[in-house]
Amino acid sequence: MSGISLLETAVRERELSLSGSYVVGDKKADADLARALGIPSIHLKTGHGRDERERYGPRLGATHQAPHLLSAANWILRSSIR
Repeated sequence: MSGISLLETAVRERELSLSGSYVVGDKKADADLARALGIPSIHLKTGHGRDERERYGPRLGATHQAPHLLSAANWILRSSIR
């Protein structure tokens, strides 16, 4: 079972909503997951983030980029106010 299938099963079985959810990560797979779920993604430039950005460039496909987790959290808070 793929990661997306596991997550979709958990959401369904636990009657969760992804509304207002985000995927935050430093790999292309994180942005791919968010896209598959139809939710925004934030690519962190820390950890693997720099290498992934160099490797994939615009194909990374994240909704937003942030230099670190605190910046990502602030962006989420600003986005949820709109």
